[in-house]
Amino acid sequence: MKNLQNLETLDISENQLGPEGARAIAEHPGFGNLKTLYLSNNHITDEGAVSLAQSETLTGLQTLYLDCNNWIHAEGARAIAESDALSSLQKLVLALNAIGDEGAFYLANSKKLTSLTSLNVAGNGLSPMGDSLLGASETLTRLKSLEIV
Repeated sequence: MKNLQNLETLDISENQLGPEGARAIAEHPGFGNLKTLYLSNNHITDEGAVSLAQSETLTGLQTLYLDCNNWIHAEGARAIAESDALSSLQKLVLALNAIGDEGAFYLANSKKLTSLTSLNVAGNGLSPMGDSLLGASETLTRLKSLEIV
């Protein structure tokens, strides 16, 4: 679609997209110039997070909102943390999901998310161990903002 080729920001929050909608966005050829993507409160699930992480289109994404009732767990956090496609991310918002300490481990040890300057994982059931993993990360060295509570 030619009318979307210059689109840099897309806010499609609160639309009950589910994993199928996330896959459609991840595969849409018109979203190649997106810099910011809001997918808050869409029941994306781990399956949808994996689709986004494997996208061949969203490679220039700098800001990704996957907060509020997207039901992302450790598996989804791992897919994002290991994603070549999302390696340009500077801001990642995963607040109010369920990544837990295991998901925090994957994010803290990510060799792909080294451009992150802002990470929000508040409300994800992290224990002090998960908090410590993120705070002591040797790969997330550019973080200027870390929200864990």
